[in-house]
Amino acid sequence: TDLTKEEIMDNTMLIITSDHGTHFGEHGLLHHEYSVDEILLRVPLFIIFKAKFESKRVTKNIQLNELFDFILSEAGIEKKPSRLMASEDNKPVFAEWGRPKGTIRKLSKLAPKFDFSKFDKGLTSIKVGNLKYIRSTDGQHELYDLEKDPGEENNLYATNSEIVNKMEDEFEKFTSHLSRQYEDAHRNMKEDEELKRRLRSLGYI
Repeated sequence: TDLTKEEIMDNTMLIITSDHGTHFGEHGLLHHEYSVDEILLRVPLFIIFKAKFESKRVTKNIQLNELFDFILSEAGIEKKPSRLMASEDNKPVFAEWGRPKGTIRKLSKLAPKFDFSKFDKGLTSIKVGNLKYIRSTDGQHELYDLEKDPGEENNLYATNSEIVNKMEDEFEKFTSHLSRQYEDAHRNMKEDEELKRRLRSLGYI
């Protein structure tokens, strides 16, 4: 449908984005698992709303989950603060890859001689401005200056303890309230065969 011809674009918000990127050999990986690299996290985001916004490029860090409050606010449904249109870039953004126990177990059966141990870890990342810190459950943490090193090749973790400590403080602020929420969610979760079927069809289980 040509939305312009339908004459509804003047009062329509159109958002184009993606849930994640894909590895094509970067860092020896394919598809979209086993990392929180920028190749997966940095996705396109276009917001078109002629009634309110002039064309401009926003370069600051944004989390996709911020879109929810942004849409509610702009649609007049519920006024919630949003930084999508603000100019500052000093708030941290987070991403996570959970330890893939089930996937590693299945892959080990298919290729019993291959060592999957380096993939058997959980990863959490925080990004503030151009600095990105990745915390790993195997203790192999990483720190990158994305302005100078967009490909995340030069790990600065060992030589920048002050920055790492600040990033750790931000992690603690963000995660301090999450454990109870996750526990409650899993405790109350019921078996849903249709949901499992859909996840299986997408390759997630």
